[in-house]
Amino acid sequence: MKIQVAKSDLQTALQVASIGVGSGGSDLSTHYLFRVKDDKVEILTYNQRICASLPLKCQKDGDDGDAFTIEAWRLDKWLGALGDVAVSLEDDSGEVKLTSPRSTIRTKSLDPSKFPFWDKTLKEAKSVTTVEGDRLASALGYAKHFISDKDTHRPEIAQTEMMNGCLYATDKKAVTLISMDGFDDSSLRVHGKDIPSVLKFLSLKETEDVEIFEHDRTMFLKRGDGAVFGATRPIVNFPKLKVDKDSEDQAWWEITTEELNTGAELLSASADRDNTRVRFSYDEDKGNVVLSVKSAAGGEDSYPIDCTGQEHCDTLPETGFEVDYPYLKNIISHFGVDTLRFGINKGKKGKKGGYVRFQHGDEQDTYLTVVVWRL
Repeated sequence: MKIQVAKSDLQTALQVASIGVGSGGSDLSTHYLFRVKDDKVEILTYNQRICASLPLKCQKDGDDGDAFTIEAWRLDKWLGALGDVAVSLEDDSGEVKLTSPRSTIRTKSLDPSKFPFWDKTLKEAKSVTTVEGDRLASALGYAKHFISDKDTHRPEIAQTEMMNGCLYATDKKAVTLISMDGFDDSSLRVHGKDIPSVLKFLSLKETEDVEIFEHDRTMFLKRGDGAVFGATRPIVNFPKLKVDKDSEDQAWWEITTEELNTGAELLSASADRDNTRVRFSYDEDKGNVVLSVKSAAGGEDSYPIDCTGQEHCDTLPETGFEVDYPYLKNIISHFGVDTLRFGINKGKKGKKGGYVRFQHGDEQDTYLTVVVWRL
């Protein structure tokens, strides 16, 4: 089997294939596999969690089923040393020659018949929807901030899952629900550790639609150019959460994100290095919000912020409430908003604490985030 291809075309294909390359060892998970299928050449990778493939624009001499592998780092390093030239890859009984206009190097192929092909799984998977790549990337990129990293102790929340058209994520201190048009038939489930790989695939062609295929064991994304990305589906179910998406907030205030970020940054210089909690209280006399933190020197330091709007804030606890500031920072960063509306709610009678609701979105996708606070 021999392939002749422009370096640029090969590197473009490897951008997709590299997502599925394993990070250690020397087995097939660290190799690119080239094979002829349906009279076309495609590149495949699989690292036991993530798989990827893409048809390669090239000239070939080989029959359906012909295949060979190359260690990913070797091929990447070789191509990185070349200019914009045509190259050839030729397999001869397990030895692969990589040839450019001025040099030839040789490397070994592993047995391609041992590669864990996923053709059957993809064929069995159900097409559930087609979505703009940037919409899916936005939802997953936001949800990842609220996924638990305790995958050993709490595997059911170390993932995000689509249920009844809503993408859920929680770490028990905060929960986010992203209602997405067109996902009523989807049960998409992605482990938090796999989201960066999904986002990398989507980022390669952000404006291009992707078709989502779902299987009991794997989720697949497929682009119009034939590129395929797959991620192993976690086996545990996401918990059923009771969140009233349409409830009215008991009180609310709105402040500028510039002032919020400034105040939090200034106060972080006063607090203990690992303290991420900020107290929010409402000054009824001045009609503003006061940020405060426990000072490492003792007592509290504060920073006042004028409201751009508020309602029923006189019903809130005089001492205010504490929330983890990184949640707010991620919300502000994701949506790029100039103001942030806090929908503030106290817990049920007899229970301490409460929660703050943040809502954003458009006609297609609505983002609701609930962050638990404590007194």
